[in-house]
Amino acid sequence: MNKSIDDILSVNTESEIPKRKDKLIEWTKRYGIAEIVSIAATYVCSYIADALFENNMAVAYGATFGATAGFYGTMILKDIRNDYLTARKDSQKYGVSGVLKTSKNLLIEFGAAEILDIAITRPAATVASIYLLGKGAGIIIGKVIADIAFYIPVIISYELRKKSS
Repeated sequence: MNKSIDDILSVNTESEIPKRKDKLIEWTKRYGIAEIVSIAATYVCSYIADALFENNMAVAYGATFGATAGFYGTMILKDIRNDYLTARKDSQKYGVSGVLKTSKNLLIEFGAAEILDIAITRPAATVASIYLLGKGAGIIIGKVIADIAFYIPVIISYELRKKSS
């Protein structure tokens, strides 16, 4: 039976509330470490861009680069490791075909959301927040705003991919 996006994300009864909590825990385990690395990389790259260019737009793109590199570097390593260990446990080879399958799954999960995120959402949210709040607070607030817009389609893609596996 095909479920709609509303079915996947909705909580209709009190008995489903623990399921929602389990989902939040699952998503935190999936994305949490990558987000921590992303935050650190966001600040490092934004400060490098500020030192080099002294321009808020450059700072926003530096922050975007850092967030993206930190997040995906972590997710790629994490997923390759997990998929390799799963294959090994099942006495199967991982190799190039395993890496390609992992890459395909990451592309399905993040592709569309990332294109919008890196091209528009994250730089715009970051530069607007910097102008309104200054660099220190603006960088993190811009990241949070962009992350909210990013994670809605990502989590939907993740849940749909899991259900189709």
